[in-house]
Amino acid sequence: MRQSVTSVLAALLVFAGLSSAHAQEQLTVKVPFSFVVNSSTLPAGTYRVRQTFFHQQKSLLLNGENTSASVLATTFDDSIRGDRLVFRRYGERYFLTDVATPSGNLHFSRRDRK
Repeated sequence: MRQSVTSVLAALLVFAGLSSAHAQEQLTVKVPFSFVVNSSTLPAGTYRVRQTFFHQQKSLLLNGENTSASVLATTFDDSIRGDRLVFRRYGERYFLTDVATPSGNLHFSRRDRK
């Protein structure tokens, strides 16, 4: 009995370490133009991008020099991994459509069609 309790505790400690390491993953990017994500317009600048919570894979936090935004992706695909942001240009506006992280790809639908 004591050995199985020790094994469970060891497994929980390993999982806690992985969660903590996973939460620390972040991407720093310089975006040279203002852009729209989830109907919010963010100014050009340098952003730190990271997942807000380990258990919520579709949630991201974008921290800029003078602004920040918490955004929720439409879909998450763990078969696509990387470290990049993808923008689409419509007219004079740029829309954040995808963020590839080491954990997977987050996709954002274009909600603002003005």
